[in-house]
Amino acid sequence: MRQSFEDELRLVNQSLSKVRLIVVKNRLYVRGHFPPKPGTTNPVRTSLATGCVAQLSGLKIAGLKAKEIDIALLMGKFEWSTYLKSANPPAPPPVETKTVGDWIEAFEKEYWRRKSDTRKNRTYYHKNYRLPFKKIPQDSALTLEVLIDVACAAKPDSSTRKSLCRKSLYHLAEFAGFSADQLKHLRSYEGTYSMRSINEKVLPSDEEILEVWRRIDLPGWKFIYAILAIYGLRPREALTADYSALTSELPLVEVGDDTKTGRRMVFPCVAEGWEEMLSHLEPQAVEFRGVYNEEPGATVLWYHLKKRPRSPFSPYSLRHCYGRRMFLQGHPSDLIAKSMGHSEAIHRSVYRAWWGQEPYNQRYLETMKRWKERQKSDT
Repeated sequence: MRQSFEDELRLVNQSLSKVRLIVVKNRLYVRGHFPPKPGTTNPVRTSLATGCVAQLSGLKIAGLKAKEIDIALLMGKFEWSTYLKSANPPAPPPVETKTVGDWIEAFEKEYWRRKSDTRKNRTYYHKNYRLPFKKIPQDSALTLEVLIDVACAAKPDSSTRKSLCRKSLYHLAEFAGFSADQLKHLRSYEGTYSMRSINEKVLPSDEEILEVWRRIDLPGWKFIYAILAIYGLRPREALTADYSALTSELPLVEVGDDTKTGRRMVFPCVAEGWEEMLSHLEPQAVEFRGVYNEEPGATVLWYHLKKRPRSPFSPYSLRHCYGRRMFLQGHPSDLIAKSMGHSEAIHRSVYRAWWGQEPYNQRYLETMKRWKERQKSDT
């Protein structure tokens, strides 16, 4: 089986003692500690150009050059005259070696040159790039090995691992000029996660949701929790949605364009016994519009909707319960999907997988009950 460039590079470096081959801007260099240059007294750590590109063909030649330098250093016979154009040349410019932090800073700058500064884009960048990038050692050189270590720290065959290898780390490596072989090798660690891998979630009952709601003491957060439970919004959406129609005959909530899946109108779905919760759906109860700004917003949401009321489930579980409740109440899947802000295909393949078998059992029993009642009325 033919080995990849990274595997071959690793083998070459394992055979060296004093130096190693590194890749800088798709070129191969010999990196190591060398004797003082002519006219100087201090040893230097530097990189010598091999003139070879970072490909398998170039690696063979670069490997021979690195081995020659390695042997010369081991025997104490390294001569600068072999690698300098004159006996006493000016010091060559150092090879540019950016740190991970430098590359991330450049990546973010380029990202915002191409994207408009909207709430939606800020949230997307924060979730898909800023947070994953924090997992990379900021002061290290940006190498394939470093990125693979970060990817492998995530659970195998998980959505997190796949996102790192396909998006976050991949895009950073692509931006930094990694070779096609290197990018392919990084992708090989993504695993086998797919939407079909989703397992049933343990979702709270309507009674458990109501109990947590009762433990929230601040009116504004009591309102937000009720909105999440009754309308199934994504937690962040609840901070910026339009609630002006809550008191109308058809109390829809409008989610704006500047959100994950764009503008939509959301239908309420109230569980039996939630009359007390309904009494707190007053738009004037919202007191914290300034909360929304990426990371602090997520932290505040988690604190007020889970930690403070000692909730055994996450705020996002309310969204899954909303979808399940809409299904049990007999709403068609296209309406549920539209209200939740995703496609009907995603709704059927992903969200329903999280519910488990029980909602289907209940739906079947209700259908059979109505059928038997019709049979009796017809006789």
